Amino acid sequence: MEKRFIDYVNVFIGTAGSGHAIVGPQLPLGMVKLCPDTDRLPCAGYDYTDLRILGFSHTHTEGAGASGGRGNILVTASSGKVKTDEDEHSSGYSHDRETGKVGYYQVYLNDCNVNVELTCTKHVGFHRYTFCNLADQPYIILNIGHTLGRKNNCNDLILQVTDPYTVCGYGVYPIVPGHNKPYTVYYVIQFNRPFVRYGTWNENGYTVHKPYTRGTKGGGCFWFGDQAGQVYAKVALSYISIEKAKENMLHEIPGWDFEGVVRDAQDQWETVLSRVKIEGSDEDKKTIFYSGLYRALNQPVDYEEYGQQLNLFGDHPRSSGGRGFFLDDWAIWDTFRTTHPLQTIVQPETRDDMVHSLIQIYEAGGWLPVCTSPNKGYHPEMIGHNSVSVLLDAAVKGFKGFDIKKAYQAAKKTAMEYDPLLHRLGTPKEYMDLGYIPGGENQKDDAFSVSITMEFAYADWCTAWLAKMAGFEEEARAFLSRAMNYRNLFDTQSGFFRRKDKDGRWIEPFDPADSFKRGFCECTSWEYTFFVPHDIQGLINLMGGKEAFVQKLDDFFEGEHFNYLNEASLQVPYLYTYAGASWKTQFIIKEYLNRIYKNSPDGLWGEDDAGAMSAWMVFSAIGFYPVCPG
Repeated sequence: MEKRFIDYVNVFIGTAGSGHAIVGPQLPLGMVKLCPDTDRLPCAGYDYTDLRILGFSHTHTEGAGASGGRGNILVTASSGKVKTDEDEHSSGYSHDRETGKVGYYQVYLNDCNVNVELTCTKHVGFHRYTFCNLADQPYIILNIGHTLGRKNNCNDLILQVTDPYTVCGYGVYPIVPGHNKPYTVYYVIQFNRPFVRYGTWNENGYTVHKPYTRGTKGGGCFWFGDQAGQVYAKVALSYISIEKAKENMLHEIPGWDFEGVVRDAQDQWETVLSRVKIEGSDEDKKTIFYSGLYRALNQPVDYEEYGQQLNLFGDHPRSSGGRGFFLDDWAIWDTFRTTHPLQTIVQPETRDDMVHSLIQIYEAGGWLPVCTSPNKGYHPEMIGHNSVSVLLDAAVKGFKGFDIKKAYQAAKKTAMEYDPLLHRLGTPKEYMDLGYIPGGENQKDDAFSVSITMEFAYADWCTAWLAKMAGFEEEARAFLSRAMNYRNLFDTQSGFFRRKDKDGRWIEPFDPADSFKRGFCECTSWEYTFFVPHDIQGLINLMGGKEAFVQKLDDFFEGEHFNYLNEASLQVPYLYTYAGASWKTQFIIKEYLNRIYKNSPDGLWGEDDAGAMSAWMVFSAIGFYPVCPG
């Protein structure tokens, strides 16, 4: 039987080490991402090297490096005495009794002799628990306070038993305490058979047959009798209401056909993955490629719920007009480079709604986001105005399902105004006055001054072309001029971009290999010196021409300054092509593809960052790359 494209996906790639890849079932850009959460609570929930599973939660992000968010609405099984503490209800497991593939995950919990199987739809997780020893008195646990990064990072929760088959409620969670408002996840859980006894708990203790509990920690335990060898559970989520969660369940899983839901999830992935066809006899390389393509199509997440969407800036849901509402772009600093450009090619049907979502956030909140999430679009994660790149990239590729004038209006405000209370939104006055962000070490943004200046210059170029497409020629010329601000921080003597103070003096000491924030975000001057995507010929001229530019690139790679673990220098291998040395691009790309990507759990180096690193691999394997999105 001929292999399908989904058969080449190894969901375990990137689950050991720093990749933080999602191992459990999900749909392309789907809201529910149902995964095991292991004992060290890694960012994606699961780490292949961990020894114990705490349970199976329904919200995760692909490859994020931050902590404290998601991992909401955990379900698991246990046996014997009542266990409400996560460490107590965790279980050992082994990889030889574990299966993971597209749309399906299975593991045997050794401590309670229960086999767990998972699948999902867009808004509903589907569990199947097989109790292999009923004498152990197995039961199902719901832990509503559970989160990743920090155990029980929950502000408020409710669990309500409504009948012998059904439990519902909500949890209120901050992604990171102290940043933005928390978000609320509503849930409805339905079992295929009645529970014969139950109990609920909160931080004050456990109570038998109490149908309601509220607190900051809490959940319930449910027993199904001596004849219940297998129990199914459907877990429907909503960010709008309990009633909407019920509606989501009725739309997506009205019955109990577990295998049918698995097939449907796999069919959806097969449709998307089959859009890219590669040839060759190396099965490992095919697996590495399609696993990377799979990871690059996980996020952003579509939060639209059958005609409605959550309201980031108000208490009442908004009408979706039947359009997707995309959040969880964690962070756009990562994804504008690779994830978004790849998705315009592989998933063009989602692009208009993704751009429309950014514009909606601007219209509702007044600013374009830097890192979208379900609690607010203004999470202060990373630097730059990279939403503008996403807007322009869609516009120049011919997508027309959004208002280009509103897109430009949003970009213009970002470029011309500033609100110090909304961290990293807008453009500080000193950039507009000086043409650069002055350096310093007292505040985080001062410490990133060169990187921010370079990112702003690229965003100005994107804004200029949006202005031109919207019919504002004079404003376009002004922003094109401002896009040359990157030159203000180039030191012709050293040949690097570096910090200046507010009086225009170079800040000493300077080491281009220093990665400790002195002007640069998550990288060194060696890396950001090659970040002028909108004016590469101008950069070549600054360095003295093509021959000198190639030599500088040679020094970069020979000195091992290429950080393939992070996004800041992903474009650098491709810059040889602009100077007539494309064979060097080919040599370096092949070397790194073979070195850092493997068909194994540790086969993804660096945090995947919403598929950004995986998308780089896909582009590089195919043989082209979006050096300058837009």
